[in-house]
Amino acid sequence: VAALTGSAPISDELRSWVEEFLGMHLQEGYGSTEAGAVFVDGVIRRPPVLDYKLVDVPELGYFRSDQPYPRGELLLRSQQVFPGYYKRPELTAEMFDADGFYRTGDIVAELGPDRVEYIDRRNNVLKLSQGEFVTVSKLEAAFTGSPLVHQIYLYANSTRPYLLAVVVPTEDALARWDSAELKQQINDSLQEVAKAAELQSYEIPRDFVVETEPFSLENGLLTGIRKLAWPKLKAHYGPALEDLYVSLAAGQADELRALRQHGADGPALPTVIRAAGALLGAAGEVAADAHFTDLGGDSLSALTFGNLLEEIFGVEVQVGIIV
Repeated sequence: VAALTGSAPISDELRSWVEEFLGMHLQEGYGSTEAGAVFVDGVIRRPPVLDYKLVDVPELGYFRSDQPYPRGELLLRSQQVFPGYYKRPELTAEMFDADGFYRTGDIVAELGPDRVEYIDRRNNVLKLSQGEFVTVSKLEAAFTGSPLVHQIYLYANSTRPYLLAVVVPTEDALARWDSAELKQQINDSLQEVAKAAELQSYEIPRDFVVETEPFSLENGLLTGIRKLAWPKLKAHYGPALEDLYVSLAAGQADELRALRQHGADGPALPTVIRAAGALLGAAGEVAADAHFTDLGGDSLSALTFGNLLEEIFGVEVQVGIIV
């Protein structure tokens, strides 16, 4: 008997819960449609993998010479690698190097012989914990269209179902509002941009850090061609954003617990608003006339919301009504 997860990286909290629930170790597998199974719990599977190597990704700052562990894009040969894309010879050719190694597009660190750890995506496409892919460059371009946003760095941990961000406001925005008002104004502006660009709910940062110092060549957060230096931004802001993930998860759990226990004791409308805000992780205040989908809800979260309302009030609320 074994337990295995492989759709996306899993958070430490969820792993601990599953292992306690099942009473066994939860294995974590990595692979893809094109490459098949590659490694489990960081150990390369042989077979089907025949050989692998790491190649430098200088534009993102990953090198085989990195210390304490070599880092780079994972390339491999395997018994399960696909022969190519149907009637797409030019795309197929891009997926293999001159020696016939398949380019996974994933950055890993080599911890030892046949032991690797996933780090990043080469093409700056992030995968969230529920399987959604987000194209960071597209979202950055959309959000910098906000009149309040000078620069934005989007951050995702693949064990979490939503994005976070670091936002550098415009000088005008900094001059107009104090810190508390500024964050609410920026959040409202991001929501407006997302609606205009028809972004999916998972493409909108759930929360963000306001940074008053712009990213620049001088502080190392821009590259020589003035693009965002993602590895350095991740190193600089990653710890604070990971703390924010933990804080949001804990706050959400506490609020939902309180609503289940005492939500029915007060007026219904404030309780429903609190429940929607807690379930969807709304960064700002939730208006009474807000639409569920505008807050980031979808049919799956609507089902969860309906179940939550039934737990609180003892009243069945159908998904169709919610959405």
